[in-house]
Amino acid sequence: MKTRDELQAILNTIADTPLNLDDIDYDDAIETLRQFKLEAQSARWQTDAEYIAGSRCNCPRCGGDLDDLVVASPKRQVDSIDVDILCEGCRHSWTEHYTLTSITHEEEH
Repeated sequence: MKTRDELQAILNTIADTPLNLDDIDYDDAIETLRQFKLEAQSARWQTDAEYIAGSRCNCPRCGGDLDDLVVASPKRQVDSIDVDILCEGCRHSWTEHYTLTSITHEEEH
């Protein structure tokens, strides 16, 4: 069971303004927790498989679109390229790793 201090810390983390357990209406606190749960469920992180299978044009954490993403210059490795990406919306960062799988030669005319 959570202690009073732990509950206070949790409420202060998720509330828009700091809440004091002595001054709050518990119905309001419960509603704040319900809203946080709903937001967390709707904004759940994509798994790696979901991200790879999708368009990869959105942040896997918050769903931010291309306008929110900062893409660093690709870093070339011997047989791959790494691209660091930062979402300015939620500050989540990740690296996309691209590997060369085949080479197609075009015939010269």
